[in-house]
Amino acid sequence: MLGLDKVYKSCHTSLHSGTIKQERLRAKQASVANRHLEEKQHYGGRQNILTLAASPIYHSGRWHLPLCSDSVLTSKQQIDRLLRPGSSYFNLNPFEVLQIDPEATDEELKKRFRALSILVHPDKNQDDPDRAQLAFEAVDKAYKNLLEPEQKKRAVDVIQAGREYVEHNMKEKKKQLKKDGKPQFVEEDDPEMFRQAVYKQTMKLFAELEIKRKEREAKDMHERKRAREEEIETAEKAKREREWQKNFEETRDGRVDSWRSFQAGKGKAKKEKKPRSFLKPPKVKMEQRE
Repeated sequence: MLGLDKVYKSCHTSLHSGTIKQERLRAKQASVANRHLEEKQHYGGRQNILTLAASPIYHSGRWHLPLCSDSVLTSKQQIDRLLRPGSSYFNLNPFEVLQIDPEATDEELKKRFRALSILVHPDKNQDDPDRAQLAFEAVDKAYKNLLEPEQKKRAVDVIQAGREYVEHNMKEKKKQLKKDGKPQFVEEDDPEMFRQAVYKQTMKLFAELEIKRKEREAKDMHERKRAREEEIETAEKAKREREWQKNFEETRDGRVDSWRSFQAGKGKAKKEKKPRSFLKPPKVKMEQRE
């Protein structure tokens, strides 16, 4: 691969040949080709590394998203990007999924969605329809989230919080350096390092929010399950009471007849009962005196 320095050096040595204009044009083409090749290598051969190309950055009072040249991202490369390891958390950021500026208009958002959805649509990727379907679902979900004002505001707030967190850490580091009498320079002063730090912190915040959401969902599911079990138990108890009451009413006549028969037999037994006999004392016979 011909580097930029070699290209410009070659252009400089050809000044005496009378083809300055051609050499400059050739240098420009080589520069573009060089950049495109680096982007292809970034997306094609480094899928296990966090891609930072689509991380929003804040500059001059607004958010910016340094987009890659979509002309060099094929359908397969977009599918690989959307399904790379850790995509379940990377894709929580809808702006990351669509590779669009957080302050893009609705029309720009719609246009971007159409272009990307066509690129990863299963009908356009018959050689890998299953993965294409998953990538298409990720794009569709991100687009629908950004159509909802609350969801879009939430995503923007997370990005803003990530940037503020990094800036706060930078200030704290510089305070400590000043206190130690050292130069007040931190690695985040480099725009690229700052962008990476914001990206990583943003992804971390999105992941933490998703974990908390799943925990709340699990807790709510447990509460609903417990309430349902109590409802079923209450219904079964009421059913048992109704059945007992029903059986009690159905056997009322039988119980009354049994009681009456018992009482009738008891009265007859009283009538037939012989009186008790007691020993009578002998009569005292008075003595007669002459």
